[in-house]
Amino acid sequence: MDSRRVFYNLSRCALVLVPCFLLIHSFIFLFPHNKSFAHDRSSAGIIYDAAYPLESSRPLKFHVADEVVAFLGKRPHAKTFADIPTIIKACNSVGVDGWRDTSNCVNYLRDSEDEYLSIGKDDSFACNAENPLKYHTYWRGPFTWRVSFMLKSFLFTQNLECSKMYLWLDADWDEDTVEVAMESPVLAPFLPLVRSGLINLRAWKYPTGVYIPRHYRDNQEYNHEGMLTFRQHQIPRGAVAVSDSVRFIILHQEGGLYTDMDTMFLKDLRPLLIAPDMSFAERWGAHPGPGEYNTAYLRLQANSSLSSRAIQGAARMGLNFHPRVLGRLLAKSEHENDLVMFETGVFDPLWSFFDHDAIGFCTVPCFGDFAQFYNKRPIPGEWSTLRPEDKLPGTSPGNRTLSNFFRGAYAHHIHNQWSKHVVPGSWVWVADQTYNQFFRGQRTNLYGEDWSRAPIDFATDEAAYRP
Repeated sequence: MDSRRVFYNLSRCALVLVPCFLLIHSFIFLFPHNKSFAHDRSSAGIIYDAAYPLESSRPLKFHVADEVVAFLGKRPHAKTFADIPTIIKACNSVGVDGWRDTSNCVNYLRDSEDEYLSIGKDDSFACNAENPLKYHTYWRGPFTWRVSFMLKSFLFTQNLECSKMYLWLDADWDEDTVEVAMESPVLAPFLPLVRSGLINLRAWKYPTGVYIPRHYRDNQEYNHEGMLTFRQHQIPRGAVAVSDSVRFIILHQEGGLYTDMDTMFLKDLRPLLIAPDMSFAERWGAHPGPGEYNTAYLRLQANSSLSSRAIQGAARMGLNFHPRVLGRLLAKSEHENDLVMFETGVFDPLWSFFDHDAIGFCTVPCFGDFAQFYNKRPIPGEWSTLRPEDKLPGTSPGNRTLSNFFRGAYAHHIHNQWSKHVVPGSWVWVADQTYNQFFRGQRTNLYGEDWSRAPIDFATDEAAYRP
């Protein structure tokens, strides 16, 4: 067969195959069917669904106006409490490594509230403005935009009629820290809330000792007032070690919830906090061992046996309050069940993926790195696991909105990155713009509620976020 004949036959095949290829290609994009995504340690990498291969390359819309604003529906009744054992069981339910399936946990929290939320009949569950839930956090140094961002997320999501935020400022670092903070331009928009008592600035000085109730005391040295005295040369000075101490000591003295400052609240935590007699922390990534706690989110009862045991254990180890050290101490004494361990899907849905320890599907959005929270450019695979049935009406995967940000989880732990700035188009920018619109009265929050206090106008230019 001569070359002209071969060319003729190939041309005829092309006339048939090319239109077929184009038809199949069009069919895939007109009728997407998101099937599979795997992010497993055994996989060579992230497997993306062919239905959305170009989704992440679309230009981002730099606005948040088309979001379904009340995407979580009505706020849970103030007496609503969570069945924490049910949450723990559900987030461990997939095989022997169930705790590593973060997406399963987040999806359960999003889709199955009827299973784990109930309205309490006892008045002890009621909202009590005279005895509000206490949220505690710690800060050392001049205020930056990160303080503002955390406070905005708190005000945007929590039940403010029943809550108070306590900012513990390190007075060992600067004895005038509260006065300096009151003059900070970062705090200026919040001053009416400080004066009303919703936000409280408190000076923190490392105590010389802590009172332990008589029936919980061990054989260490106590003074005549029942104070477990600390050795001065063991008192830590570094910010991280001090922060580890603050949460346990403050919660032992006052009770409530401690959260790190690098927190973004995603929904109302009240149902977790009024669950009867529950103390909790979260798992350290996907580490399977007993006592592998992370205390970026820590709930303790004041003057309890658990809080007393933690402080006594830390004192015996030279005031070492590192959560994994104290966790192993609890496990060794067979008291680890006293401190409930939430999986990372509850407060930190990205951590297991960052450590490459997660199994199952990726979360929505699909991040592989904490720094992608600050990335203005589309992230490869960002929407690869957004199922059509989960997409809210009026939203687009090409438009970043809080309705598509780890929906179901109670918080996002940003994990430090203190030197980063807000960049237009990034997820952190989307969140901050959403908060600012809410405080200006231009939109409702995620529960469809208006900002009921005087409007607050925050600076939104990029320079305002530089430390």
